[in-house]
Amino acid sequence: MRFVRCFLILMFALLALPTFAAAQDDYQIGTFGEKTPESEVEKYPLWTANGSLGYNASGGYVDTNSVVGDLAVTHERRWVGHFLKGGIAYGTVTYPEGDPIVNVNNYFGNYKFEVYLAKNRKPYLWGLLGALSDEFQGFWGRYTAEAGLGYSWFGTADAVLKTEAGYAFIDTNWINRVELEDGSFHYWEPTHNGLARLIAAIPVFEKSVQFTEEATYRHNFQDDKDYSVDTATGLTFKLTDRVSFKTAFTLNYTNQPGLVDEPDETGQNVTFDDDGDPATPDVNSLVETERASYGWTNAIVVTFL
Repeated sequence: MRFVRCFLILMFALLALPTFAAAQDDYQIGTFGEKTPESEVEKYPLWTANGSLGYNASGGYVDTNSVVGDLAVTHERRWVGHFLKGGIAYGTVTYPEGDPIVNVNNYFGNYKFEVYLAKNRKPYLWGLLGALSDEFQGFWGRYTAEAGLGYSWFGTADAVLKTEAGYAFIDTNWINRVELEDGSFHYWEPTHNGLARLIAAIPVFEKSVQFTEEATYRHNFQDDKDYSVDTATGLTFKLTDRVSFKTAFTLNYTNQPGLVDEPDETGQNVTFDDDGDPATPDVNSLVETERASYGWTNAIVVTFL
């Protein structure tokens, strides 16, 4: 209980920081009281918004082909940045010897803020709240609250290179019950994790092409065998002032994957008699999902702001 209280106090403090930092924008002063250069004053507040629509093919536990879309909105002030992003995938799943018979069920949303601690916008505090659903990784919902420290190596430059470290509370709503450390079985599994993250966005060829990379490593404090790595690597090609083409490769690895219904080669669930009583229905056979899954996305991106 003491740990929970401390965590809630930390989250409250971090969520209050954006309000305090936003107030500093009205005065247009630096960390030590000096005036902010006019070029920096004119740059903020800065709004950006873009949406994308494209095609995704993935592999791992099953092969999926789906239409994907996402929307990202950013609001940056002199001392604080707000980042909101959401997306959804809809399509079909193909089994080795069957027809595409199942719809893809994958969607996400997250809100992140960064509070900069110096005028050069290099050291910062950050927090993130997120939700993710991925039926084919074995969970209906995965809810995340993260907080930590970060460092932006290029500061206010157009290129972005950030490293972050912090704490992540993750609560997963599994489709099938999982066994916890105490031997009990539950649909919900809360975990306390440490994390490290790398974020990069590097413009090349006179800003006509942008390379992006985001990699996150999480490790469960309570279970040394429970860790995961998520990476997303992409290239964005500028076509016009508002239209771009994006191609991206994602790789997700978890050392303790969830349980899902075992399909046969046509996609039907494998069942078995678990009690020897013909009067009771058979139960579905469960298997672990693949530890690694990957996806390739190609999309058109439209910038609104």
